[in-house]
Amino acid sequence: MRTGSKLALLVLILGAALVTPIRAQEGAPDFEVLFKDCDKILTLNFTADDVKSFNDNWATGADILKEDKEFLRLKKKNIKECFDYVIKQEAYTKWAKDKKLDGDAYLRKSLRIMFQHVKLSAVEMLKAQRGAITKELREKVGAMLKGELTADALKEYVAEWDGAAKILDNLENGVALIPAPTSAERTLLDDNKAAIQATMDKDKS
Repeated sequence: MRTGSKLALLVLILGAALVTPIRAQEGAPDFEVLFKDCDKILTLNFTADDVKSFNDNWATGADILKEDKEFLRLKKKNIKECFDYVIKQEAYTKWAKDKKLDGDAYLRKSLRIMFQHVKLSAVEMLKAQRGAITKELREKVGAMLKGELTADALKEYVAEWDGAAKILDNLENGVALIPAPTSAERTLLDDNKAAIQATMDKDKS
């Protein structure tokens, strides 16, 4: 699975190549901890103007704290804690003022756009990954029955896929904590899917 931090807080890039199922990765984030209490900051519904503002401003805003060690730590731990930290930083408040943005509202709406995009992408990715795991396991069992794979080798594969399944379960439970978009927001997310992803991909923080 390809992951990455996107935003002045963190974001997972979900869903690029879905052909190969994810495998257990050392140091994989705990998504349930990462998204815990995110509903307390993703409180403001967004409009088309907010999506435009996100796409216009995110790239420059994302660079503000890229050298801040506490920000880098928190964005990997919990997005609410990271939000609470960012919103108090002088560098961020000055940037928002220079851009003539309401710093608090802009960040809440931008994160809502971003993480609801992540939520919708994760649903698609989870289905594809689970299907890929099941397909490959069946192929390995077939190979063993044909004498092309040893029982011990199959056990190793099963253990590996079991670890991957646990990561997927954790991701599924984590993104479930992200508030669902309203019908109007879902339309905006669908209509601007490519642009939102492009904006996130520009974030190298």
